[in-house]
Amino acid sequence: MLATTMENVNNIWERPITLSAVQPKLTPEMIQTAESQLGYRLPAAYIELMYLQNGGGLRCAYTKDNSNYKIMGIGPNEDSITNNEFLPKVPKGLIPFDGVCEFVLCFDYRTDPDNPSIVQITMESGKIASEEIIKIHSL
Repeated sequence: MLATTMENVNNIWERPITLSAVQPKLTPEMIQTAESQLGYRLPAAYIELMYLQNGGGLRCAYTKDNSNYKIMGIGPNEDSITNNEFLPKVPKGLIPFDGVCEFVLCFDYRTDPDNPSIVQITMESGKIASEEIIKIHSL
């Protein structure tokens, strides 16, 4: 799992950068637009990370099954937190920020709309087959 501090957080990003996975440089207006579209306030740690690099591939997976290897940024491009293939498939209150095949990581606002947990869901036939809360150390 991802265990990092802000001093070494840049070391998590894949190098060289796959430019198609990175959104434009983050602005406060982009955050406001995304939060308005999603209906939830995005976690401060996520926003802080997006200011360093607005999405992209990671050097290593951060879930125990090694299926999640990127973080979607905030912006207009495909595979953003507001524009991704998983968003229309998950229930209200789940905001996908990474996904590959049937494994999707989401901010989970279902029990606390102000302080989401992180959940990994497994999708089968367009429905949630399983879910597990992911514990990620604070940035």
